[in-house]
Amino acid sequence: MRKALKFLSAAVFTASAGLLATSCNEDTIIPAKVAPGNNLINLIEVPDTFTIISKSLYIDTLRTSAKFDGIRIIRAVGTVVDPYFGKTNAGVYFQVKPSSNDINFSSNPYTIDSAVLVLPYTRFSWGDTTNPQNQKFNVYELTEDLSIDDVYYSNTTKNVDRNNPLASLNVDLKALRASAAVGTMTPPIVGTGNNKDTVGPHLRFKLPQTYIDRVISKVGTSTFQTPANFLAEFKGFYIEPDTNQNTNLMPYFFLDGSEDYTRAAVVFYYHDNATPNEQKTLFFDFDRDECAQFNWVSRAYTPKAKAIFDKYAQTKDQSDPEIILQNLPGAAIDLRIPNIKNMPTGIINKAEIIISLVGSGNANEDSTFWGPVRIDPWGVNPDGTLYSIEDRNYNDQASAISFIGGGSSFGAINGKVVKQYKFNIPKEVQKAIKDKRDELHLRLIGAQGFPAAYRLIAGGETNSTYTVEFHIVYSKTQ
Repeated sequence: MRKALKFLSAAVFTASAGLLATSCNEDTIIPAKVAPGNNLINLIEVPDTFTIISKSLYIDTLRTSAKFDGIRIIRAVGTVVDPYFGKTNAGVYFQVKPSSNDINFSSNPYTIDSAVLVLPYTRFSWGDTTNPQNQKFNVYELTEDLSIDDVYYSNTTKNVDRNNPLASLNVDLKALRASAAVGTMTPPIVGTGNNKDTVGPHLRFKLPQTYIDRVISKVGTSTFQTPANFLAEFKGFYIEPDTNQNTNLMPYFFLDGSEDYTRAAVVFYYHDNATPNEQKTLFFDFDRDECAQFNWVSRAYTPKAKAIFDKYAQTKDQSDPEIILQNLPGAAIDLRIPNIKNMPTGIINKAEIIISLVGSGNANEDSTFWGPVRIDPWGVNPDGTLYSIEDRNYNDQASAISFIGGGSSFGAINGKVVKQYKFNIPKEVQKAIKDKRDELHLRLIGAQGFPAAYRLIAGGETNSTYTVEFHIVYSKTQ
């Protein structure tokens, strides 16, 4: 299972990533001379009688060190307990660096008053946003190198100095969601005159004097001559929740940003000794082009959720009555459609798969721990690796998303309104038929750029009411 997701990253799931979009070549699937407009085609709708093997599997690996142009780096830090799925912990590793080489605080004698590690809040959290519980966060200094050139995954860990934590902070997440900053010191004010404003929401961890003294001792030395030298001495930070707590909300934070306090940073507050009342600041910022980063995520599943995963290997060819999904790392949905090669020859105009939510049986729980805005279908090779389906082959990702769909909507089953996810994959079905595959194997994963968020519980193929549906409309040439 791990092998299948090695090339994926959190940003692949965002609508704007566009990583796998390529130029569309219709002739590889449907000859250009045969199109619905030439009056040679009869539309035929195939009844929903296909065999679909629906399963759920656990994928423990997600590449969380990737970054993509135009997309800010968002990472989870916290603990959330979902009564149906279980407990999720997430921490973040990252580096910061001086804004220039040979940096000094001042040409005059100076005093550093304090130093604060800043982590900007995205204003997005997953879980109980109405009554979030307080959480404790700890900051450690890395003792192991990180490299911007290396690839890191959600189950990667790095050595930190756990004997000497740099900071701890009890965070009122409700206050963080409502105010500018939570942590040590008064939230800073920027601007002058009528333009004064409080900077955006962020956590503020006060760093110890020992860290400040180490920085001062290296000023004017080779440590500050190059970013590599600096990162060899100050390897970075790790922020994690207290994993013993059982709390109900997972907050998400930015690492990069265009302005001070919108990106992760160490902020030094200092003054020239001659003007002690004039406070100055110096930032060591996270730089997405030179600083390494990744998200660590762990899942501890309930017996109920684990039993669903166990069925994947135990009953490989038998559908389950319930299928489950989370943003990775976590639960994914497997759909296998055998004998796809036996479809009649024709041009596939529509191939829509629909899954319907059944929920956990607790309406309050399901409204607190909601599903993704969109889910994303991928193809699965015989060796278990994933590939981009044919329907994603557009010049831009937005067009592919619009064509495939995968968003949530509402439908009616037996007179009851049901939340559903629908996606259309006619090109992939057409190619499967053309290639005479024994089966079409798909993997459904969460399509939002928030690692470890969201969840859904849907009816599998053997569900008595909310079964997986597969609708095909094709054109048969005369």
